[in-house]
Amino acid sequence: MSLRIGLDMYTKEYCHLKSMGMLSWPAYKEEQCELDRLLQIIYRSIRVYRQRRLEAGFFTFRKTAELSWRI
Repeated sequence: MSLRIGLDMYTKEYCHLKSMGMLSWPAYKEEQCELDRLLQIIYRSIRVYRQRRLEAGFFTFRKTAELSWRI
């Protein structure tokens, strides 16, 4: 699975759970730091992937989203 697809799946699931009141769940509050840490790992991986593609001469022609999104 590509990083971009994985991030999209995560975002959709997060939005779904958020609409169900996840932000007030005790389990979410306990694990929020860990979830943020894991999300930052994904963002870092995407940045490295993009940089390597640019260095190799593979360019993307569409505008890319800013990766500083925070939960």
